[in-house]
Amino acid sequence: MKCIVFLVLFCIQLLAKNHHHHRGGVVSAFLPVVASHTPVPSAVPVPVGVFSHKQNNVFISQRQRRRNNKRDNIQNYALEIRAGGGEEGESSPLSSSELEMCSTPMNEDASDIIIMKVTCSPTEPAALRQGVTELFKLYFDELYELGCDLGFQGFQSEWVDLPGKYDFNKSGGLFVAIDKSSSSSGGESLDQNAFSSDNVVGCIAIRPLEGECGEVKRMYIRKSHRRKGIGNLLAEAIISHAWATGYTEIKLDSLERLVGAVKLYEQLGFQRIPAYCECPEADHVCMNLFK
Repeated sequence: MKCIVFLVLFCIQLLAKNHHHHRGGVVSAFLPVVASHTPVPSAVPVPVGVFSHKQNNVFISQRQRRRNNKRDNIQNYALEIRAGGGEEGESSPLSSSELEMCSTPMNEDASDIIIMKVTCSPTEPAALRQGVTELFKLYFDELYELGCDLGFQGFQSEWVDLPGKYDFNKSGGLFVAIDKSSSSSGGESLDQNAFSSDNVVGCIAIRPLEGECGEVKRMYIRKSHRRKGIGNLLAEAIISHAWATGYTEIKLDSLERLVGAVKLYEQLGFQRIPAYCECPEADHVCMNLFK
């Protein structure tokens, strides 16, 4: 009787080896259970097209690999971006090659967008400052409609005192997105005197917070230009500027109800952290990003 049992087990073992040979390494756990009552985990094949890249001996998803590559591009771009623009008091649009290093537009609608620094100097086109003022007011009004009053931050004074705490000469920064498709200059380049404040379709800023940490503020896109990748361009520009300025950490605060903004920050690598500033809103969220 024992001989029959051993013969049966031997045949099962042969079948299992044959199955392993033809099915790429998936071994049945039946035999170890019969032999020793100790289950052995089966080898699971890597799904093709989901986890197909090995980094530091660990398989990572294609989505995570794209995020890592994007993060590397941002940090490489930080070495190239001009921290102070052109001559003193001169606005400096980023060149097409710099924009390519900074980000790839999410769709063709962003191909007419130019990211420009705003210094609010006397030699700068008045449309830039006027455009920022309009965007700041729209930002305030839209949040108020959503039930959030930024009056406790003294926000109304910001568009009066521009550049204020966002001054490039004080480790700050203020960037806008210009839609050159609707300017009178047209073409590939932008005549800085040939556009109006309506062409200023988005903004973002940064100010010093503490030590080597800066705080991202006032991300806003006109409703007519949303879902075109402009927020992504502005966010990556401000991140690159932050690293070039010498910051090693960026913080920001937002609201959970601003779903699109929070999602964008998370896609760029920001992590949620405990509150670092006061806010009376129940859905207040704080995030940070390290260089």
